[in-house]
Amino acid sequence: MADKFFDKSNNPPVAPELDQVDSPSGPTLFDGVSGKWPTLAVLALWVFVGLIAYLFIGNLASVILLALGGVELQDLVANQQAVLAEYGSALLGANAIGLALGLGGIALLASWLDSSRLKSYLRISRCTVRELVLCIVGFFCLLPIVLGLGIFNEQLPLPEFLRTLEEQQMEIVDWLASGGGNFYLNLLFVAAAPAVFEEVFFRGFVQRRAERGMGIVGGILFTGILFGLFHLRLTQVLPLALLGCYLAYVTWRTGSLLIPVVLHFLNNGLSLVVSEWGSTSISDPESIPWSLILGGALAFLICIRFIHQSHGRRYSHMDDWTEVFRSGTDYEAALVHARLEDADIPSVILNQRDHAFNLTHGYLAKIRVLVPKSMENSALEILSRQSLTDEELTQEALKND
Repeated sequence: MADKFFDKSNNPPVAPELDQVDSPSGPTLFDGVSGKWPTLAVLALWVFVGLIAYLFIGNLASVILLALGGVELQDLVANQQAVLAEYGSALLGANAIGLALGLGGIALLASWLDSSRLKSYLRISRCTVRELVLCIVGFFCLLPIVLGLGIFNEQLPLPEFLRTLEEQQMEIVDWLASGGGNFYLNLLFVAAAPAVFEEVFFRGFVQRRAERGMGIVGGILFTGILFGLFHLRLTQVLPLALLGCYLAYVTWRTGSLLIPVVLHFLNNGLSLVVSEWGSTSISDPESIPWSLILGGALAFLICIRFIHQSHGRRYSHMDDWTEVFRSGTDYEAALVHARLEDADIPSVILNQRDHAFNLTHGYLAKIRVLVPKSMENSALEILSRQSLTDEELTQEALKND
């Protein structure tokens, strides 16, 4: 089973047959209905629709499940805490249904309208064991920073009505922290469901669409910040945004949605484990030692370096790869790389020393985009049909000034 998800070799991915890639009579790179719509307009539309669908379906499922248990709507409004104590698992299950049909369903629909290559567009692909382990280690190194930032965020002044609203939203969290419900059902509803469906929506559709219009860095930051705001917990928006940016980074760097799904599950699952078996001081710390935060930050930067370099090691044997594009600017090479990856053509950005190129390196290096030789013609055809526009280059240049 593990071989299905992890690529244990360090060889470049095997290229698909040419007739499975773009051809003049087949689908083009941006062949979805919304493929060429303005990025911000598409994102605003689908984020709004996804949020409404999630809330509507989740609330509808709650009413139905509670009605099956004999709870009337007026009882839920009048005595919410009592209903929560007895039917908390049903409410969590309804939320999971909202995530699956709302966020997950909308993500698949929006991605399909954006591109006919749904699997590639959402980055549903294998990852190496090394990449997964490095990203997990990076997550644990980042954890002290996330916790410390959460404590700082809670101390920021907020209007009273927002704090009241968040306290109402936190009732289910307090119920979980007090050991409510069945642990394994909670793990399914609180850890597994959000890990899969939130990641498909945010690191799958939203990030891919944001990268098209905002570039790699812009797409990562936009996805992370939106992820923090989505949870509607203003006292935790900063740590959630930071965690969201890390998940977005590893998604882009590894090219696999599997890794953020695993990390998301770990984050939520650890919270449940600590709530179930840990002490109050661990589950809700009042402070984090600065030494732990600084040590975690240093270790995290080291992990990021290894994660960034690990992608290049996968392409260390490049004899069967050939150059299809050359530029003096990193953002131009990144745009070409994104187009080829969208078309299911494996590509890698290299600098003049044939090492995996760091996108923050600068503007003067000779930057090359390479693809497998067997896919050279298809890559060149795509780049000729979908050449970079002046508008794209201008936007990216302004962002990198």
